[in-house]
Amino acid sequence: LAGIHGDRGGCGDSTSLMSPFLAYDDGYLWPNLYAEVNEMIDANTLIYPLAELWRFGREGVALFGPPVNKLPVATKNIVNAYKANRQLIEACGSNKALNTMVLQTSDDREVIAEQERIMREEEDPADDFGKRDDESDVVTVSVGDDSSVSTTFMSSEDVLSPHPLDNSRVLVFEERYVESGMVYMIKLDPMRKRITLTFRGSVTDTSWVTGMQSDVKKIPNPNAARCPCQESYVQIHSYFHDILYSNTKENEDICIYQHILRDHVYPILIKYPHYKFYVTGYSCGAALA
Repeated sequence: LAGIHGDRGGCGDSTSLMSPFLAYDDGYLWPNLYAEVNEMIDANTLIYPLAELWRFGREGVALFGPPVNKLPVATKNIVNAYKANRQLIEACGSNKALNTMVLQTSDDREVIAEQERIMREEEDPADDFGKRDDESDVVTVSVGDDSSVSTTFMSSEDVLSPHPLDNSRVLVFEERYVESGMVYMIKLDPMRKRITLTFRGSVTDTSWVTGMQSDVKKIPNPNAARCPCQESYVQIHSYFHDILYSNTKENEDICIYQHILRDHVYPILIKYPHYKFYVTGYSCGAALA
C-alpha cells in the first residue's frame, strides 16, 4: 500500500511496478465483506449447474426451460433451467450428492428470501426496500450501531434465487479441458460492475485425491524483473501447474493460462474498463484461482 504514495521500498520506480494490492480510489462503492464472500460462493455454486446443463445438451438430451447452451446466457436462465430439469439432474447428474446439495441450497435460499421479505414488511409495510425507480447499481443500508455508516448489500434473493434486479450473465464457459480438471466461466455483473472468473472445483473423488499430491514445480517469477526484492522463481503445486501450463488444443505455442488471459480475460477487461476483476474457485478450483 506504500506504493500509493510513491514509496516503492527499493523495488523500482512507479512506472515499472504495478501492484495488485493498490487501493485505487476511483469512487467505487465496495460491498462489505459478507456480501463479497456470499457472492463469490454464489459464483462457485452457479458453475456446477451450468456445467451439468451443458453436458446434457452436448449428449443430446432434451431439456426443459430457457436455453443455456448459447453465450452469453443470463444467470436467471441458468437457475430456471436447472430447476426445470430437477428430476433429470437428480437422477442422472455427474455427481448426485453434489447436485442434491446445490438444489437443496436453492430451496433454502428461496425460504430465506421469503422470510426476509416478510420481515421487511413487518418492520415497515410502506418500505419499498430493494424496489428502485432509478438505475443505480447498489442498495445502501445502515449497518452497525452508527446509522451514518452504510454499505452495499444484496439479500438472499441472489444466484440460486435470483434477485429481481439481477441482470448478470455468463460471457464465457469453457469445458474443453474437463479431462484434466479444468472448467471455468466468466460472469459479468452490471449491478456490481464486476467481472468474475470462476474455476469449478472437484467433481470426482479421483480429481480430489490427485489434487492432494504435494510435489511442486518452479516457474520464473514474472514480477522479479520489475521488483528485485522478489525471488527469481515461484513454486506451484505440480497438479495445478500441469493444468494451467499445458498447451491448448488449438495452439501448441501458448498454454491454457495464456489462453485464458489473452482470449477471454483481456478482451472483456478492455470492453469494461471500469469494472472490478475477481478470480475465485472452490476446492481444486480455488487453487487454480
